[in-house]
Amino acid sequence: MFTVVYMSPSMFLYCFNFILHLQIISLMKRLTYLHIFFICSFILYSCQKCKDCSCTQVASQSGMPDVTQTFEITDVCGEELEAMEQTTVITQTVGGITQEIEQTCDCY
Repeated sequence: MFTVVYMSPSMFLYCFNFILHLQIISLMKRLTYLHIFFICSFILYSCQKCKDCSCTQVASQSGMPDVTQTFEITDVCGEELEAMEQTTVITQTVGGITQEIEQTCDCY
């Protein structure tokens, strides 16, 4: 058995607006949380990350023993950090004498 309840058009509109209002509030809360998440993510991503690096250079020259030296660099940031984390090899030849310098850095 069903009971039919008559609802006037104005009462129906009132209920419909109330439910719509609740849905809008819920959506706004979700969007606010989403905005906060993206703002925090952007701030954390844009922070400059700096590291300390421990480097080793090996200089090889034809007819001579290799020379190895180590050094440390602190607070390396940005593009310099990207360049430091790669192995760099420089080769020079002058008057038949070849010199090769290889630099490797471990950044932590």
